[in-house]
Amino acid sequence: MLMSMMLVGLFGFVALAVDTSVWYSTKRRLQTAVDSAARAGAHELDRGGSIDEVAAAGTAAAARMGFTSANGASVDIEVREDNSVRAVIRSQANMYFARVLGATAPTLSASAAAAVPNTPPPCLTILEPSNSQALDIDKAKIVAPTCRIQVNSTSSEAMKIAGGATVEAAQICVTGNYSGGSTSVPVEIGCKPLADPLAAWVPPDPGPCEFSPNSISETTTTLKPGVYCKQIQIDKATVTFLPGIYFLKNGGLKVQGDSILTGKGVAFLLIGDSKIEIEAKSVIDFVAPVDGPMAGFVFAHDRNPKAGLEHKFVAHSDISYEGAVYLPKHYVTYQGHSTSSNIPPFTTYIVGRLKMDGQSELILNK
Repeated sequence: MLMSMMLVGLFGFVALAVDTSVWYSTKRRLQTAVDSAARAGAHELDRGGSIDEVAAAGTAAAARMGFTSANGASVDIEVREDNSVRAVIRSQANMYFARVLGATAPTLSASAAAAVPNTPPPCLTILEPSNSQALDIDKAKIVAPTCRIQVNSTSSEAMKIAGGATVEAAQICVTGNYSGGSTSVPVEIGCKPLADPLAAWVPPDPGPCEFSPNSISETTTTLKPGVYCKQIQIDKATVTFLPGIYFLKNGGLKVQGDSILTGKGVAFLLIGDSKIEIEAKSVIDFVAPVDGPMAGFVFAHDRNPKAGLEHKFVAHSDISYEGAVYLPKHYVTYQGHSTSSNIPPFTTYIVGRLKMDGQSELILNK
């Protein structure tokens, strides 16, 4: 009897030792899995994923480590106010020998948090989803040393760099692939497309026509905000735009000659078939409003633009914008020594496609 009692006790100690070692091993795997889940969620958040997409990314990372609901594990992914992601995994431990002695399997848990990677903000976003040469740079230069260039096209030649063109940026991210060229950092390919950051923006209602200017030529004048029908044509003139919103209906803005255009707190909303055409040797200096329905916008198109429009910045124009150029469904072309030189607190281009050639330059947040 004494020997039997000793054997039972000895078996109990062995059972506890074996199961405890298994629990410690599971705990280590649990911590590795939760670390992976938090990092995966943070990367998804950085790519612009929704809360559901962040949770899905974290859950998938945990599943790859063997922790799934089918296996009795629970995975909780939380996006916190400090823009970090916290993951918690709970799983009941396996019992092999201690169960015989009536012991209850404990629930193991582990948690981890991961901050969103410190990636530079986008300042040039090309939204074209599939066509080739969505970003086409030939004998031109883009300088964006503190921000990211994002090309969403899935084409094998989503970005083309040719003719000695150069691209300088803190990060260059292409969903598809690219060809040629000189870049300041390695191009990252296979990146997740960046959702239109302004997709939820609602343009203001223009109301009826107020002004119908035909041409402003060889003069110095001032324009007021309001609704302009037909094209504003400026030729060899100096024009100051007073603060406010300029609604351009079915015409747009055409600048020729040695014109100078300036305006602080101004925004241009293009409606219908309106487009921007800046030619010859022009100087443009616009600063976006800081409040109101077009706060932060310099140029934007309404939600129903005419398809296939091309906005041109050509010849020897010197262009400076502080704010967003938001033309998500259209081409933008820089040609012939045109320079967009910005050193403001914020500048971003969100366009359908961008073509640059003829030694033009686009300088963003230098």
